[in-house]
Amino acid sequence: MRHCAQHIQAHRGYYWGLAVAAFIFLLMNALTTMKGDEYVFSLMPGDMSRRCATLADYVRSVPFFFIDNDGRVADMAERFTISLLGKPVFNVMNTLIFIIFVELIHTLAACRRSVASLAAVAVALLFFFPYPGETMMWMAGSFNYLWSVTLTLCLLWLLLLWRGRANSGWRHVVVCVAAFVAGGFNEATSTAFLAGLALWLALHPKDFRSVMGTAFVGYLAGLLLIMASPALWARLAGGHSVNLNLSLWQMASRRVLMLGYMTLRFITPLAAWGIVLTQWRQKGWPSVKNDLPICLLAGATVAALTFGMVIERPYSFYVSLAMVIVLRWAGTWLATAGKPQRILMYGLCVTVFTASLWYLPQIRTYQKYDRQVIAAIQSGPKQCILPARQSPVRCRWVVPDVHDNEQYHCAYRAIYAKYFGKDNVQFLPQPLYARYVAGQLLDGAIQAPFVSSDTTTASTVWAIPGQPYALIAVNDTTALGDGYGKLLCDNAEQVWGDAATRRKLIGTYLDYIPFRPYYLLADGKPYFVVTGELTDHVKGIEMSLHCYGDWTWRDVTFTRPNAKTS
Repeated sequence: MRHCAQHIQAHRGYYWGLAVAAFIFLLMNALTTMKGDEYVFSLMPGDMSRRCATLADYVRSVPFFFIDNDGRVADMAERFTISLLGKPVFNVMNTLIFIIFVELIHTLAACRRSVASLAAVAVALLFFFPYPGETMMWMAGSFNYLWSVTLTLCLLWLLLLWRGRANSGWRHVVVCVAAFVAGGFNEATSTAFLAGLALWLALHPKDFRSVMGTAFVGYLAGLLLIMASPALWARLAGGHSVNLNLSLWQMASRRVLMLGYMTLRFITPLAAWGIVLTQWRQKGWPSVKNDLPICLLAGATVAALTFGMVIERPYSFYVSLAMVIVLRWAGTWLATAGKPQRILMYGLCVTVFTASLWYLPQIRTYQKYDRQVIAAIQSGPKQCILPARQSPVRCRWVVPDVHDNEQYHCAYRAIYAKYFGKDNVQFLPQPLYARYVAGQLLDGAIQAPFVSSDTTTASTVWAIPGQPYALIAVNDTTALGDGYGKLLCDNAEQVWGDAATRRKLIGTYLDYIPFRPYYLLADGKPYFVVTGELTDHVKGIEMSLHCYGDWTWRDVTFTRPNAKTS
């Protein structure tokens, strides 16, 4: 305790700064609203008419959740937290994890703690960390990325601490358990760490008998837990993020392009690789191969290249390792008391303070908007059909829920209905909302020449010429829920417009237009709504429906006679 007190006293400026940063982070968490995933995890899978409210409910939900959602420990931890502890408790827990994360960055960098080093880390997190609104504020994202990365960095610290010490049974047990939990948190972090650790063991085969080998086995077991979930493979098979129908050359070139873009986007990985190459040139290959963080950075790079993800959050571990290497290189210079360092310190502090003053009102503005949407749902009728709304905020520290059915990412309407006790919740864009209110959904409807693959679920397709939607008659009401849909078009590339060029570069789909099917009542009968006009270019409609009536998935396809679909 005396040593700890002396350490804090010697670095009191740093710890005062960390306390201020933690307070701001806690305030940001308190202002951040619940998102769609939090509503999902609050409900009982298989019986979403009631909340997961007790420990017994949670235990019963785990097997179902593992099969139907995913096998991540992160999501199971989130379900436990949101159901049994609540958002305020999470806010405090998340702030503590944030403090540990910052401390681990400094510890692994062997950096003398100073106000300047803390401000440098804060600037990196504010401006160059993957979408912090998703990876640190959003509850599901924080468990999957901030918590996952922090647990893995904690394991890395243990490995560096115990690697050169004599083998001890209790150390192997601690490392194995920690590695299993960390490895099962999120596959993006797990594959990156495992690839780097595999590289280390290939270069240092004798370490396999040490805690390094134990960590590899435990981490692999945790990753296999995730991979054992059928839902993971269903997500990969969906192909919503990356088009796998490409040649090997096309897939490789697009992944190199995406990794290069992300490396430049976050800056710290580019700086870290520059430092690694400089170290190799000045001190030789042994200095690189005997550096565990560098081996892990190489593994994270290989993992990022393999997956080629177009979203930011899977790069969190990659960027965190880069921050360690950059701070390790810059830490000594930052800790000295020269005039350039003082000027930089003041500049960084002003930057952090100014950015915080700008981001906090943005988060508060979105909180007010979200409360208005929730109030409208709560006060609405059982068939709660609302006009579409747009988030007033676009910033890195806010993840807005989408309240516009015309947008593909408006995905939690059925969950809102279950959570708030409604029969239906939808957010209709104009002019669809006006036609619904006036009872004119079917006005001008013409039966379209499509043949259903499952007439028990849905059969007749109605096109409404001149309107940006179509209707599909629902024959089985147990099929009502949410899901995914595709308009198979021979002119899809033209419909994508300017976005087509970018989609070609990153290798995502261009042969169909995605939509989210939902239902409305017209003349007392339910109809699935298809977003988009059914022109002659539409050759088929595919829908994968998550049916809350019997909690199953159903695939329904509508094809034009003699039309070829891909």
